[in-house]
Amino acid sequence: MPLTFVLKIMFLRIAIVLFVGVAFGGSRVAALDAPAPPAPKTLAWTVKQANRRLPTVDFTGTRVDCAIELLGSSMTLPGYYLKIDASKIQERFDRKLDLHLKDVRWIEVMGAIADAVDAKLVIEPGLLRFVPRGERMQPARTE
Repeated sequence: MPLTFVLKIMFLRIAIVLFVGVAFGGSRVAALDAPAPPAPKTLAWTVKQANRRLPTVDFTGTRVDCAIELLGSSMTLPGYYLKIDASKIQERFDRKLDLHLKDVRWIEVMGAIADAVDAKLVIEPGLLRFVPRGERMQPARTE
């Protein structure tokens, strides 16, 4: 099937959906609406987000920074996920992880990563920080 034909069919489907939405009283099509703004990032919200379950986690020979970045972006859309501050453990990013977990909470995976780099987790509203063990914890400044 030629690509131009497929594009024409897709355009036609979009046009029909838009026409039906406007013709039958809908001023906008819900599928094209922007998502609602994110909830305020309170400590309760942070704990709720961090307790989401992951069906499988398999980090075999994965660098710490790659695992943290992947988990950070797995929360959903920007603005809806926790900010992760791993700046204090950057010198440990080249360590390799070997984690194989099933039906695990997101925060448990982060805890396993913290253990692998000899760090602890600090949970604040909208923020999860990795702090090297033995370092004194200070709350992040809110601006």
